[in-house]
Amino acid sequence: MVRTLRTAARKSRLSLLQVKELAGLVPELTLDVCGMDTAGDLRLDVPLTEAPSDFFTDSLDAALIEGKADIAVHSAKDLPYPLHPGIRLIALTKAFDQTDAIVTRSGQKLSGLPAGSKVASSSALRRQNVLTANPGVVPVNVRGDIISRLAQLDRGDFDALVVASCALIRLGLGDRITERLPFATHPLQGCLAVTASAGRAEELAPLFAGTDIRKSFGSVHLIGFGPGDPELMTVRGERLLRESDAIVYDALTDADFVKSFPQEKFYVGKLSGSHSADQAEINALLLRLAREGKTVARLKGGDPMIFAHGREELDFLRSNLIEADVTPGITAASAAAASTGIPLTHRGVSSSCVLLSGHPAGNDSLERRLESVNADTMVFYMAGKQIGRVAAALIAKGKSGSTPVAVTSRASLKDEKTIITTLSELRLSVLTLRDPVLLTVGGTAGLSGFRHVRLDTGTSPAPSRGDFVTHVPFIDFEGIEEPELTGEDVRDGGIFILTSPQDVRFFMALIRKWGIELPRKRFVVAVGRSTAGALASYGVFADAVPADESAAGIADLVRSDGLLRTYGTVVYPHSDISPAALAPALVKAGFNVKSAAVYRTVPRKDIPDIDISAFDQVDFASPSGAEAFAARFGGLQEGKQYLCRGETTLRKVRELAGSLAL
Repeated sequence: MVRTLRTAARKSRLSLLQVKELAGLVPELTLDVCGMDTAGDLRLDVPLTEAPSDFFTDSLDAALIEGKADIAVHSAKDLPYPLHPGIRLIALTKAFDQTDAIVTRSGQKLSGLPAGSKVASSSALRRQNVLTANPGVVPVNVRGDIISRLAQLDRGDFDALVVASCALIRLGLGDRITERLPFATHPLQGCLAVTASAGRAEELAPLFAGTDIRKSFGSVHLIGFGPGDPELMTVRGERLLRESDAIVYDALTDADFVKSFPQEKFYVGKLSGSHSADQAEINALLLRLAREGKTVARLKGGDPMIFAHGREELDFLRSNLIEADVTPGITAASAAAASTGIPLTHRGVSSSCVLLSGHPAGNDSLERRLESVNADTMVFYMAGKQIGRVAAALIAKGKSGSTPVAVTSRASLKDEKTIITTLSELRLSVLTLRDPVLLTVGGTAGLSGFRHVRLDTGTSPAPSRGDFVTHVPFIDFEGIEEPELTGEDVRDGGIFILTSPQDVRFFMALIRKWGIELPRKRFVVAVGRSTAGALASYGVFADAVPADESAAGIADLVRSDGLLRTYGTVVYPHSDISPAALAPALVKAGFNVKSAAVYRTVPRKDIPDIDISAFDQVDFASPSGAEAFAARFGGLQEGKQYLCRGETTLRKVRELAGSLAL
């Protein structure tokens, strides 16, 4: 018995031919066509990049929902995602050609078109592909049905047109194809989609079962592996792994665990600075495997829906009509809280928690994102390379520099490492921890009761802050017998700049050796409180201590006080390795500068034997101290926090840490 179905389709010649093609696949049915205009047919002024998702289906969907049609036939790639809630897809036909073709007025292939040639297309993907093949051409947008586009080409509105090969063939215009292009196209290009209202889908779908290629498709399970320990994976996740035909897995999974499964495996790991595949390649792989009929286990570190591109993969698969679902996993923040005993919330300390990416995407920035965030506990994922910036941004936002921070590397794994610090220390730290790294910021991090076992390498000890501190200087100093500075220079000096306690020590020793005193009319700049304290021990009191301890900051202070006219000559005694920028900056400002090294910095010769593995934090007071430490131990060690006094020391320690540094 022949059954007649009222069939909604667009009015274009191509659309009516698509219905005829479908009818040939179901000869037992009669498709009574009702042609309709959609918004996409009427609004030719709207670029497809700005159009709503149902641009070419809206009126057809309405006909189904209102009972005016039994089925609708579409180009599958025109289907909106997600479908209208009242609409169901009941069949997807196989494409006979999924390529794009170019039609040119001159008969030249795309690569041979001269620079400036206008190449028309209707999608961003086609424009990108065209420019990849011939960067000299000019992509232009075109709208309208295929016949009208060809008419625009023939009258010279543009030089070439890119369209789907199947569209030209369906229209009997295959002879217009200049060449088929070797580019990836929309995964559903060339397929026809049959839709029905949700209420009639179960009734009508069996009529098209023989044409529906989805029955040969597989499916994809997005599975959260958890933080890395296989024992923290869910029972459901492990079952789905066993039942799969192929496993696509990330870097943040246990390689030995994955190898224990016999299925075909594909590694698509992405770690900072090392990507085996980009997201588009991963999406394409998942789609290919599912279309081959495989059940795919997409194994993702942590939870698929927390900083893991889970929704991107889910949308891509479902929009291309592949069944996909999600199995949650334990996220790194929960794993770190469990293994360290540092809770995300705690009564009386934290009643709120926020998870943030340490690598904001696109035009977003860490600082802008933090403007709208206010929580007691803040957990930063993927923040290893951004720790200094995170700390500076939080302090700028108003967080106290003493706010506790837990830095956890490889949570839940055997080589897990956690360092407890503060925002102030973090801002001037170099950490040598292995990825992935998680920052937990807030009062709960202070509940650990942790105390550093700290090696202080500075020439004078820093405050202990309650830590277990061993003070072992790694550098020493020796005076220069005949510096390029004379007693006459000192008598003529008006401004004296001393940048360290050692400057004070050796400069005052020279003055005593020469039997002279500082001029009564003088202005003394001490860089840092320790330098000012050293001066005070000689009965000399600093007139200024600049907030900015850089060369530019010192020069700005001197200039801003109008000291040039009052005091004139600058005397700047320093070490043999002091930064070279200060003296030129002062000369440029108009000062007469007497600058000379009065002592040398040398590695200490009698450093005692030290078990460096016993310390979790090492303090560096100077670049030379860091260099002496690295020379003694063959470089900086993994798994430690190196706290630096000053930006210059921080830069040197980052240099020494190399690839170890976060």
